[in-house]
Amino acid sequence: MASAEKAVLVVGLISSAIITLWDPGSSRMYAFPGDSFYWIALLVPPLGLSLHVLGNARYTLPLRAWLWALVALLISAVLSPYRSVALLWSAT
Repeated sequence: MASAEKAVLVVGLISSAIITLWDPGSSRMYAFPGDSFYWIALLVPPLGLSLHVLGNARYTLPLRAWLWALVALLISAVLSPYRSVALLWSAT
């Protein structure tokens, strides 16, 4: 993994951690410092994928990991007390 990819990964993980661990009030994420971290966390995956592809690396999807993540998502949605909304949002 190239150093640029590692830097993008670290920035994305830090932004995700700040969004997750910051103040529980969701409306604060739409104010100044919160929305910056939000947009960084949204833009990091496409940027990291672009750097990976442009670096002439072979790109393969981790199929087994993706399937397990999908199974875990659907099980958590089915077991949720808010099943109808959780299933709707897990389908998008």
